[in-house]
Amino acid sequence: MSSLFVVDVPANVDITTSDSGSRTRYMAPPKGTRIRRLTNTPAAGIVRGSLDGTRIGYFATPPGGIRQVFIINSQGSDQHTSPEMRPVQATQLERPASGGLRWHPSGNSIAVISDNGVVSVCVKPGPLFGKTHWLAARGPQVPAADALVWSRDGSRLAFNRRVPTYDAKGNLVKDAGGNDFRQIFLADFPDSNGNGIADPIE
Repeated sequence: MSSLFVVDVPANVDITTSDSGSRTRYMAPPKGTRIRRLTNTPAAGIVRGSLDGTRIGYFATPPGGIRQVFIINSQGSDQHTSPEMRPVQATQLERPASGGLRWHPSGNSIAVISDNGVVSVCVKPGPLFGKTHWLAARGPQVPAADALVWSRDGSRLAFNRRVPTYDAKGNLVKDAGGNDFRQIFLADFPDSNGNGIADPIE
């Protein structure tokens, strides 16, 4: 079982105090660091922290469900006495969240891949939490999206898709592995209020 841990690293850490271990000795982190366990339940995928470091997004599969995105306070845990410090499920996607979790620069939304498409999800605490807005086409016939990257101002999202590519003579070309080339796509983030939450929200 893979759980979620955080390592608190002081600014003045001395990495020479770490121990890489051996066949008979466990490795040890640098002195002054502190390891905290955030979840006792499985956590999966690439974990992403919000830009201000206060929250962490990760993937987990709820009982009887499919893989979704969960958000936890970086100082919390699933055993915390305060409900606000425990993980909360941010998505209710019909198809599994498949990767690429990225925080919007505002910290109010995330982007994630599901059903080959790209969806933004409001993660600002309040009545819009968990509301979604699809930014790119989805479905089994759509080339899978990957490698999500927000623009610095949060107005656009870049991502890759493998699509048929043609040379100057109109001939279909493939990469060295015989696959369609990966190309870059851009999606506008519809945020007329400038608050980092897509509108209209579904």
